[in-house]
Amino acid sequence: MQQALSQLQQQRLYLSLDTAVVWNRFCIVWASIVYGGRTLPMAWHLVAHSSCSVRLWTIQRVLRQASHVLPD
Repeated sequence: MQQALSQLQQQRLYLSLDTAVVWNRFCIVWASIVYGGRTLPMAWHLVAHSSCSVRLWTIQRVLRQASHVLPD
């Protein structure tokens, strides 16, 4: 992922933050890069939660993980 991102240094990157509920028991929170009409997941976190609403610290955790992948 870092190698691919290094080739896009001069382009603006768009990030997406999304959630999905799986089996009505788990919520996946993930951060992705939007590229070519698709999203490429960079970081994610699974929460035992039956709703897409998650706490701020969960979102911050995913964004912190994603920041380690993004180029400076």
